[in-house]
Amino acid sequence: MKAKFLMCVALVVVGSFFSFPLFAHHGTAAFDTKNVVTVKGTMTDFRFINPHVQLYFDAKNDKGEV
Repeated sequence: MKAKFLMCVALVVVGSFFSFPLFAHHGTAAFDTKNVVTVKGTMTDFRFINPHVQLYFDAKNDKGEV
C-alpha cells in the first residue's frame, strides 16, 4: 500500500515537472486582459500557422483613414 502511494506521488511530481513549461508558453503578459476592445474592419489575411492563428485587419480611425 505504501509503495503504491509513493509511486502515485512520484508520477504526479514528474508529470507536473514536465507540464509547467506549457503554462509559461501561453502567458498573458503581452495582453491587456482587463479591458475589452471592439474593432470593426475588414479581414485582409488569415494565417493558420500551427499552433497559432494570425488574423490581419484593415480598420479605419476617426478620420476615416485605414
